[in-house]
Amino acid sequence: MTLKELFRKIKNIEFINEKQFKKELEKVIDKEQLKELLESQLFAKLDISEDEFKSKFTLLSELSLVEINKLSGTIDNKIISKVLKLRKLGLESEIESAIKKLVNTQQRHINTLTNTTQIAISRAITIDKADEEDKFKYVGSQFNARSFCRTILNQTFTKSEIKDLNNGQNLPVEFYGGGYNCRHRWVKVKS
Repeated sequence: MTLKELFRKIKNIEFINEKQFKKELEKVIDKEQLKELLESQLFAKLDISEDEFKSKFTLLSELSLVEINKLSGTIDNKIISKVLKLRKLGLESEIESAIKKLVNTQQRHINTLTNTTQIAISRAITIDKADEEDKFKYVGSQFNARSFCRTILNQTFTKSEIKDLNNGQNLPVEFYGGGYNCRHRWVKVKS
């Protein structure tokens, strides 16, 4: 099942009352199936199997799967609240466009997670191959960069110093740099 098929089913749920609607919605939205759908989209875009990803990048895979769980949890909550609100206001005709908007938003979140994970894998490989005393330079554009990134841009750090950095987003800097969609990277400095 695709996200679009899922939302088509949601649109067709008959609204009798809020309690009944939520019950019917739970029949349509299988949280585990939704989580699997999001995971399969992520791994298809990464061009890596889930098992390979988990074995090579344990911490990174745990962080990505946590984000997928958050996404799958917010999707059904947003759908419930949006559909209930529109039905209460008598705006059933707007449900389809509201669901499409939610689908597009969630697709952008999946794309952000995918792009962020792809570059995180690249950073993880770079850092993982290095010895503890190797040094890395944080490189990339200053244009539209986060303040964290601008602060450390073009500076050199050891592996352990990188692990001690804090980007303010509770994401390991060695993998995520400044955070989601960060375009900067670690380049090993020749001794």
